[in-house]
Amino acid sequence: MRLTESERDTVSSIASSLVDPSKISGLAAYGSKVAGYARPDSDYDLIIVSKRFREGVRYRYVDSPVAASALIVDEHMLSQDAAASFLGEFVVGRLLNVYEPITNPELFTSAELTYKKRVLVEALIELASDYGEFGSHLVIPYDYFLFDKLHKRAAIYPPALYSYVHTYTCPMGDENRALSVGVFASAAESLQPRGFLRATPAGVRIVAERMKADAFRRFESMFSLTARGVTQYAVHGYAGRVGPSVFSREALSKMRRMRETPPPFPPLEEPRTLLRLEQGTVIPDASLLVEELARLLGFKTYSTEEKDIGEPYSTTRVLTFRDGSREKAVVVKNYADVRSLKWALLGIWASTANKFSTSAISRLRAARSRELNASA
Repeated sequence: MRLTESERDTVSSIASSLVDPSKISGLAAYGSKVAGYARPDSDYDLIIVSKRFREGVRYRYVDSPVAASALIVDEHMLSQDAAASFLGEFVVGRLLNVYEPITNPELFTSAELTYKKRVLVEALIELASDYGEFGSHLVIPYDYFLFDKLHKRAAIYPPALYSYVHTYTCPMGDENRALSVGVFASAAESLQPRGFLRATPAGVRIVAERMKADAFRRFESMFSLTARGVTQYAVHGYAGRVGPSVFSREALSKMRRMRETPPPFPPLEEPRTLLRLEQGTVIPDASLLVEELARLLGFKTYSTEEKDIGEPYSTTRVLTFRDGSREKAVVVKNYADVRSLKWALLGIWASTANKFSTSAISRLRAARSRELNASA
């Protein structure tokens, strides 16, 4: 437990003062007090789940016996938000990170698992759409799903970045990460019978034959992200209808947070740096190719030299790194080069016998498959 028994008793009494105790389905604490980065003047952040809550969702603020902000939500709406983003994930999104159930932990763990299963599936659809058949070679660690979702949520609501960074960089950051990620592993295990993924100790593998993601599904995913952002802001405005003094306090708090937010750490800034291969390394941003190769080869200061190799239409070159007497060469193949028109012409010529794909990802997958077969 992150909260003391005294603190748990205090927040329970606050919940009972805001909602009829006979209607409280569950109570949980989250935020800085639970994650371990609270200031002396930080509020207690609470989720109160109520049966048949007529207002649906509502923020309430109290100053005594301690300062607390309570998010009251109807039990059915919480379930809908977990399963289908009914509230734009305004409520259930708080269960992405570490939290502490005070009463009825089964209610929160069930909502968290339902939510994280959906987050995992949506992330896999996006990866399968972007990487195509090559996606089957990816090893997707469980913390990718956490940081990919936090990255997207921070893009929709920038003030949340303060909490995300501190949750995973404070003294309890590693423990917070393990607790949040563990449920994604459970989610993957429960989804495995559906056949589109394999859950391994290292992460998730996409079964490409069972998850065919096309451009429409990618567009649908991006549309859903935008729609959730609009819904989340609308729900935030509806839930947070308060007096001028509270509004002013919250506005000042958000401004302070945005000023004091440290730079995002790599997994939060670019989640795809977490993607892995069984053999090799994924570099998600081509502009970082030289820098990442130098790091992988152990060069801190270096010069580089590039030289084309092969036929004039070849898209292969040798990139040489030098540091004093030390030298390493890397062969670089550009699958998106215009000179790869030869494959389109070959495809036309051989259309009656074989089909050739001009997709850069498809050709990379084919090269990867040949490499793995040769080493087998």
